[in-house]
Order: sequence, then C-alpha cells, then structure tokens
Amino acid sequence: MKPVLILLPGASGSFTKSMVDCLIPKLELTFNVRTRPGKWKGWNPNSNENVHSVLKLCPKDGIYYILGNSFGNHVLCSMIVNNSFAKADAFPPSKIILCGYPMYNDKCTNERVDLIKSLPKNTKVLCISGSNDNFLKHNGSKQGKSLYETIISTMLCKDTTELHIVENGGHGVIDVKKSEMNIIVNKVFKWITDFIQ
Repeated sequence: MKPVLILLPGASGSFTKSMVDCLIPKLELTFNVRTRPGKWKGWNPNSNENVHSVLKLCPKDGIYYILGNSFGNHVLCSMIVNNSFAKADAFPPSKIILCGYPMYNDKCTNERVDLIKSLPKNTKVLCISGSNDNFLKHNGSKQGKSLYETIISTMLCKDTTELHIVENGGHGVIDVKKSEMNIIVNKVFKWITDFIQ
C-alpha cells in the first residue's frame, strides 16, 4: 500500500505548471497523493475553513506526510504550531515537506519567520527552496541558502530539519530551464523519498 502524501497548494489553489507536469506525476508513482483542491479562504492560514479543508484529507490513523507549497506551508505550519490536529482528534503528519516557504513579503515583516521558528522540537521537516526565490531576501542582507540556514539554526526543531536548495530555482522550486528540468525533478524527488523513508 502506498504511503499517503497530502499536497497543499499556494494561495491561488494551484501549483506551478512544472510541478503539475513533472513532479506530481512522479510522486503519484510512489505515494497515494491527495491534493487540496481550490483556493484558500482568505489570508488567515489558521482559519476554520482552511484547517478543516486539510483535516478532511488526512487519514484517520496511521502514518502520512504533508507537502506544502508557498501559502500551503503557512497553513501547514500554523496547524502544527496551533495543535490543530490534536484539537480535531486527528493524527498529525509524521513528517512535513516545505517547498518554497515564503519567509519574507515585500515589507520584510517577521511573522512568517516566527511561525517556522515555532514548529515544536522534534518536528521532522524537509525544506526545499530555489536559490533565486524572491521570498528568501531580507533588506539586502543575507539571502537564499545563507538566510535559510540562519533561520533554521534558531528553530526549535533545528536538529530534525534538513535543507536542500535548487540552484537557479525560483519560488516554484523546480521552475528552472527546460534543459535542467529532468535532473532537478529527479533530484527533488530523491530528496523527498529519502526523507520519508
């Protein structure tokens, strides 16, 4: 039986074309993929509607995993930090994958950074981001991998968190040149499967 992998899209309710065409079909060969459909309800990641829409996809028992993409990461991290799974008498995911976690918006405020830093100790986290992700920049200081590493070093679950960076990838992680797509998709797929095993 394939392990369950729940996919949480960005704010628009969709994934990038490269994710849909290249990575998700590969994931479906290994996992029982369940994708949250449609746009999220507003910008509050912890709203009842958003939380409930994720809980509906979660198995009633057993081990499963959740992969968030962009805003989907905010919802996922909020649910873990706010104990939403336990409050709903649901099993939490065994491990989580954060693809393109948007650290900073244009105003460079800290609420998204504070959220990821609040993930409880021993939460098993795989972070995958593109080296050119515009959301991994902070007032012209550290950016990309060095910014992410600095943030991870302050996380409660730093010892159970790993980071992989896709060179030349943007916020969509695998939004690279067509000539590099196969190599990058295989690399990201391997990071995910190695992490979940």
